[in-house]
Amino acid sequence: MTEKQKFVERLFNEHYDSLLRMAKTTVRNKSDAEDLVQETILKAIEAWETLRNHPKPAAWLSITLRNCEKNFNRLCENRLTVPLDGFGEILVAKAAEQPLSHFLPAKLPEKDKEILICHYEQGRNYKEISAQLGITEKACRVRVCRIIKKCKKLM
Repeated sequence: MTEKQKFVERLFNEHYDSLLRMAKTTVRNKSDAEDLVQETILKAIEAWETLRNHPKPAAWLSITLRNCEKNFNRLCENRLTVPLDGFGEILVAKAAEQPLSHFLPAKLPEKDKEILICHYEQGRNYKEISAQLGITEKACRVRVCRIIKKCKKLM
């Protein structure tokens, strides 16, 4: 086992539980809290050279977790404030008459079109789509929201 692996394993074992408790107080959802802690650990792995010489690695992890939480909350705020104006329902109604791809902007990338078709035409949920894309469910929701915003701009 390399020095980096040992360091990260020790860091994870010593601080995971306290970071998870801290994250749960902010997001109040265990899976989101776990995602935030994992993101924090990934940042620690990326910065391990700096962190291994840091006088207070627990404080570094706490601050990093708080920054990850702020980013998460900012994303949630944006997701909640972006009005979708029934866009999805309109697409579903029109898809009954013609394929959804007929209504999507031509300039929309094919990958984005596929995601919208999976969600609205095929009725697949975010969990299924995220598994197919290899991303988290939260990231999938954000991605669908961004694709819809992109569609609105292109229409």
